[in-house]
This record gives sequence, C-alpha cells and structure tokens, in this order.
Amino acid sequence: MRQSWKKWVADRPAEHLYLTYEACQSAAFGTILPLFAIYFRHAHLTLFDIALLAFLFEGTILLLEIPTGTAADLFGQVNTLKLASALLFLSGLVFTFSRSLGWFILAEVLCGDGEAFHSGAADA
Repeated sequence: MRQSWKKWVADRPAEHLYLTYEACQSAAFGTILPLFAIYFRHAHLTLFDIALLAFLFEGTILLLEIPTGTAADLFGQVNTLKLASALLFLSGLVFTFSRSLGWFILAEVLCGDGEAFHSGAADA
C-alpha cells in the first residue's frame, strides 16, 4: 500500500529534515561552483592560482575525511552538521570579502573543512 507524501514526512521528521538539508546544500554548491573560476579571474588570480585553490580544497577534504567521521561518531551527527554549516558559512564570508590569494586560500581551507565535516557526518 502506498503512503501519501505528507504521511511519510509526518512519520519521519528527522529524515525529512536531513533530506531537505542535503537538497539545499547540493543546490547551493551546484549553483556556485561553476562561478568560482569567473570570480577568481575577476579577482585577478591566475589559472595556476585557481588550480592551487582547487588542490587545497580537495586536499583538505582528503586529509580530514576520516577524522571528521570520527567526530560525528563522538559528538553526534547533528552537532557535526551544525559545525559543517558554520564552517561553510564562514568560508562564504571570507570568499565574499577576499581580494588576495592568501585570503582565498583561507576560504578554500575553511570550505574544505566544512565539506569534510558534512561528508563525515553524512556517512557516519
């Protein structure tokens, strides 16, 4: 027997909240990631600088993937997702006001930290 969507949501509020969070987070990153290269070029970064930033972002995620999963196990998924959201928000602020490579590096590392915490909590 098929359940209605409203009944499914009412029976599983935590799952609904998590799916909504995932959808919003995916939509936000899917929308903004293609624009990063244009934004970086507008800030007078070279293509090498942009590649360096991408390397730092992915490297940060790679280094923190297992420790953040452990953090999610120790402190709970909800708290870890809150930390991930705070780090991603902070990285967005740094990106907004950055005008030099050093600030962009800080923003990418914070963004990588946030993504690692998000992934660690989602997979824990």
